[in-house]
Amino acid sequence: MAEQPSLDGFARKTKRKRNAVSRVPADDCAIAHVMLDVQASHLGRTFDYLVSKDQEDAAQPGAFVRVRFGAQRLTGVIWSRSSNSDTPSSALRFLERVFPSDVLISKSLREDIDAIAKAYGGTIANILRLAVPQRVARVEHEEVFDSIRLHRRKDWCINLKKLLESSNKAYKSNEANETDSSIATFARMMESYENADILHDALVKKASNADFDGEKIENNNAKSTTKTDAKSFVVDAPAGSLRMAQDLAWMIVTAVSQGKQAVAVLPTLREVNDVMRALMAYGLKPYKRVSENHRGFSAGGFDGDVARLCAADAPADRYRAWRAVASGIVPCVLGTRAAMYAPVEGDALFAIVEDTAYQYADGMMPYAQARGVMRLRAKKHGGVFVAMSYSRSALSQ
Repeated sequence: MAEQPSLDGFARKTKRKRNAVSRVPADDCAIAHVMLDVQASHLGRTFDYLVSKDQEDAAQPGAFVRVRFGAQRLTGVIWSRSSNSDTPSSALRFLERVFPSDVLISKSLREDIDAIAKAYGGTIANILRLAVPQRVARVEHEEVFDSIRLHRRKDWCINLKKLLESSNKAYKSNEANETDSSIATFARMMESYENADILHDALVKKASNADFDGEKIENNNAKSTTKTDAKSFVVDAPAGSLRMAQDLAWMIVTAVSQGKQAVAVLPTLREVNDVMRALMAYGLKPYKRVSENHRGFSAGGFDGDVARLCAADAPADRYRAWRAVASGIVPCVLGTRAAMYAPVEGDALFAIVEDTAYQYADGMMPYAQARGVMRLRAKKHGGVFVAMSYSRSALSQ
């Protein structure tokens, strides 16, 4: 066959055909049900993909993945895995990539997202976009959350518990030192609120299940709704923003000292900073980059006890704080409306300040409200819900 002559250096390069790589499905639970970042309501469900044998260990429920969806490449989350699929086998595609990470979206957080979506008439993808910050790859290489740090956190909680117990004993034995903020706040709480002892018992008690409903206990200052191990309180805050911050800090520290996690949602960053300063009086530190002289950590690492989750933060800062809380390294979360989705586990403390504030109304579909989300999560976790404000809302009343 005759070929058209070409000048030297301008000859057409022959394309080499790539050998098709044969991928073998995993032996166990080869179907991954993936929730994609697609906000259309009719696509608000999981889509099935095949897990290859080399991805079997990394493709765990809660892991981030990249998949082919039509002509697009989308990021999603593996919601669950199974051995069967309603999709024809000829239409199933393999996962393109599984992003390695030591922190996954836990089962309880996935269940919370599902419950919130059903409660507000949205899709799981709508809530997932708001609950999980945008992934920043470089943040995942900054910190490794290992068992050593978890053991160190447990020891820290034990020491904090001893400090509070000694303060409580000093108060009961009339040996209180007014300069000790923990003793002063405990004494003021016991004197100001009739049900402060019930609130204290709820914060220090370990829940055995996550049922939440029941009878109400009403009095002049606080109201409690209880059934089994879960409780809800409405606290009428005294005058003064600093007084409210100190009382909320006492609740948070009491819960954290028992090995629980705590999340507090506040209207603005001003209140967040007030509570942060009140927690620092107990010895808690903000989660931030440590200095070169910090004991036990290499320079450039991050350490602290209180993380901040706010939509105004940079994506890297928000994702870093989210990872620290989800891993259990950081027990306490403060923030504005975005903190209502904090990945806390177990019978945590869910506190909200001024639940009627307009900042709590989400402008994104499905328009979830912070108080409702916190109340719902407390119900599912069997935790303690606290609504603290200067005037009670209609829902609280």
